[in-house]
Amino acid sequence: MTTPPPQHLALTLEALAAGKHVIVEKPAFLRSSDVDVVHTAAARAGRQVLVAENYAYKPLTLLLGRLLEAGEIGVPRLIRLSALKYQPTPDWRGSPALAGGGALFEGGVHWINLLGWLGPEIVDVTGYRPSGGAEPERTMVVVVRYANGAVGTLHHSWEAPARLKGLALSQVIGDRGTLVFESNGLFLLLNGKRRRVLFPGFRDIKGFRAMFADFLTALETGAAPRMTLAAARRDLAVVEAAYRTATQA
Repeated sequence: MTTPPPQHLALTLEALAAGKHVIVEKPAFLRSSDVDVVHTAAARAGRQVLVAENYAYKPLTLLLGRLLEAGEIGVPRLIRLSALKYQPTPDWRGSPALAGGGALFEGGVHWINLLGWLGPEIVDVTGYRPSGGAEPERTMVVVVRYANGAVGTLHHSWEAPARLKGLALSQVIGDRGTLVFESNGLFLLLNGKRRRVLFPGFRDIKGFRAMFADFLTALETGAAPRMTLAAARRDLAVVEAAYRTATQA
C-alpha cells in the first residue's frame, strides 16, 4: 500500500495541479526528497513555489554577503553562529509528529539557511547533541565544511537562558580580518580593510517586507526568487545530516 504524502506536501501538489502558485513556510517540507517532488510538479505546471524563509532577506544577511563579496576580510576561514535562547514549546513545536523534528528543524533551519549564504557549497555536515537532553531535541551543535575548506559552526538551543532575551555575538573570521555581529542583526563590527561599526537596518530587521517584495517580483516577471527551492532543499539536507550523524555518534 502506498503511504499518502504529508498534508502540506499533498496540498502543495494539489494547488500546483490546479495551476496555482504556492507559498510554503519554512522548513519547506518534512524531507529534502519532498522538494524534488515539488520541483518536478512546479516545472510541469509552470508555476512557482515560494519558500517563506525570511532569513534569506534579512538586512544582516544581505550586508554580510556584500562585505564578503567585496573581500573586506579576505577569504573566510571560520564562521561561528550563536543562536541561544530559552523558548518554551507547549504548542505544536513540542511534538515531532506535528513539527517534523526538534528545535533544529523548526527554528534552527533559519540559522542553517544563514550558514548557507555565508560560504560556497556545503560539502560535509556533522551534528552533535548533548547527552541527557529532552525529547524532542532542544539543543544541537552543527559543524559544516564548505567546498573551499572553510568551516562553519552553529550553536543552537531553545533551553539556554541567554542574557538579554537571546541576543548573542557571532563572527566570520577571514584571512585578512573579522566580522563580528549581533546574531539577530542589530549591529556589525568590521575589522578588515576598514574598521567600521555598521547597522544593517532596523526598519525591516526580520526581512519580511523584502521577502514579499521579492515574491511579487517573481510572480510578476517569472524570475527566480532569491530563496529558491534548491536553497530550501539544501537547508533540509543539512538538518537531516546533522540529525543522522548526531544519532550515530
